[in-house]
Amino acid sequence: MHYVIITPKFIPNNQTGGAALYNLSLIQLLLKNGHRVTLIHFNCLEYNPIYPMAAEELRKLGVEIVSFSLPRQNKKKGIFYQLEDNFPAIKVSGQVVPYLQGLQADLVFCYGEDGLGATRGLKRMPIAVQLGDPLHLIQLIRWEYDIFWGYPFGFNLATLKWPWRLFYSGSETLPRVWAYPRNLKILLKKTALMVSVIPQQTGRYEALTGMKCYFTPVPLPDTIGPEWEQKRQAVSRKPEERAKILWVGKLGNTENRYAVIFFVRQIYPQLVKKLGKGNFEVHFVGNSSNCPPELKRLTQQDPAIMIRGHVPDIDYEFLSSDVYLVTNTTTLGARTRILSSFSAGSCVVAHIANTAGVPALKHRENSLIGANAAELANLVVEALENPAMRFELGRNGRKVFETLYKMEVSAQQLVDLFEQTIQKFPKT
Repeated sequence: MHYVIITPKFIPNNQTGGAALYNLSLIQLLLKNGHRVTLIHFNCLEYNPIYPMAAEELRKLGVEIVSFSLPRQNKKKGIFYQLEDNFPAIKVSGQVVPYLQGLQADLVFCYGEDGLGATRGLKRMPIAVQLGDPLHLIQLIRWEYDIFWGYPFGFNLATLKWPWRLFYSGSETLPRVWAYPRNLKILLKKTALMVSVIPQQTGRYEALTGMKCYFTPVPLPDTIGPEWEQKRQAVSRKPEERAKILWVGKLGNTENRYAVIFFVRQIYPQLVKKLGKGNFEVHFVGNSSNCPPELKRLTQQDPAIMIRGHVPDIDYEFLSSDVYLVTNTTTLGARTRILSSFSAGSCVVAHIANTAGVPALKHRENSLIGANAAELANLVVEALENPAMRFELGRNGRKVFETLYKMEVSAQQLVDLFEQTIQKFPKT
């Protein structure tokens, strides 16, 4: 069969986050099963230096890659948000749809609403869409962060700008948030299959559309393999070395900004109090653009807190860390990196909010779950002082990965849904 995958703003790869991993795993499985794969993106090779290399690797595997350029987004007309205002990729549908109809593919899989917008008007071909967190919820969190958490105390230029930001949010951001669900419902009308890797959101999409939304676990490649124990032992720290705590994610992402500030303001002081400054390291790994300034200041005050950016081998970071710390306090997201850490047998210490996106997280069975900064700090200390417990939690986490999230298991669920959709779709 011939599958078209649309990833508007990224090229699938194993380094830049959950969405990239998800689509890479799916593509690898489809190719392994003998299917033809075409990847469509919207001129995104310039967004990240990793993307051109990732595209070349996909071409070597046999993936056909096609790029379309999105026209410049015009300012919305009037005070109400129309369909194109919420989903600007509709503007490129005039190019994408004829191309898709010429391919005569068996199914088009859109990653997110941006990809779906580009298929507006496509007929006689089943469209599947992977839905994440509804954008209006993300925008509400960003609005809350910018207006309230980000209030610039003191009398300075930022303080003077704050009333304008408040006015702008009232006239631009909030109307966009209110219009989004209505326009999303219109966009989803022609889809043949809705899936989501975020279990806490499936009911929301079903209520919005009256259609079934399937939860499919994130499919992840097992890049570490069954020898994870030996690999972990080979890079484990010596007794005289400082404990290594790992934090992974895009520092500028909306929900991650909360997570970083939560660490800086509340968890870090607790760790210093319990472990002593200089007795532990915290490595922040991932895209560091738009990093919260509070973390930058902390790295200047304490050299053991490090902003590492992208790293060449994320598996090594998971394997060599004593604790993988997840400080996200919102219930948005699937927390793919927790699942990646499970593949390495990591000892996960996470805020309870993350169990919404990863229901498999079980306190003291495969992870340590805390409800506040004090609990999380205590659990980190407990884990650092108990290597046997860390190993046992990591081993159980590895079992979760192999049972639910390993590519061959979870991606196959998605492919099965694709095949069922193709069979049910009208042939005329």
